[in-house]
Amino acid sequence: KDEPAMECYLPEEDKTYFKEVLERFPDMGIEIFCGKTLYLINTSEPVKVHCDYEHLKPITATYDEIKDLNWNKAMCMYYDGFPEEKLEEMTRERSFVNSCFTKATFELDGIVYRGFEQLPGGAHKGFGLENLRKILNIPKENTFAIGDYYNDVEMLKTAGISACPSGSPEDIKKHVSFISCDCNDGAVAKFIEYLKTVK
Repeated sequence: KDEPAMECYLPEEDKTYFKEVLERFPDMGIEIFCGKTLYLINTSEPVKVHCDYEHLKPITATYDEIKDLNWNKAMCMYYDGFPEEKLEEMTRERSFVNSCFTKATFELDGIVYRGFEQLPGGAHKGFGLENLRKILNIPKENTFAIGDYYNDVEMLKTAGISACPSGSPEDIKKHVSFISCDCNDGAVAKFIEYLKTVK
């Protein structure tokens, strides 16, 4: 139906975090996801690459123009090497009503891009997979997932059988049933071949 199965929103009081990030890092690209619409409250080259990579069609807006909308997720994107511990430190400097934070990454043409995501508390890929499994009445053992970074951990722990590419961080690998080949060498295809041997 091209409709969300469920939605969670950031509390109003927690939305100001990325406004503070922008004040501290004026060149930081920031994406705000509201349902099917992606807003950019600040653009950057990593954000442009991310939008092209994911085939996203963002709308440029100011924080004040979208602050009253329902935010499903807020995220900033930056090149590998940006001191992301400063973003984590900012989360410890204030209190939140109901938010959690996770890191994301992708590599394109040999360049590593990283992201720092703010989500409603308890909202993660594992939560989504478990709810979808219940809606579709699928046994847990018949759910499969592959992911390569920290924003995938809950999904990997929730799936009946999970995998990660060989280039994933070591602490991601401990949560999976199967370690596939590198992302660029067909990690998903290799995982599907593995599933044929266990099912």
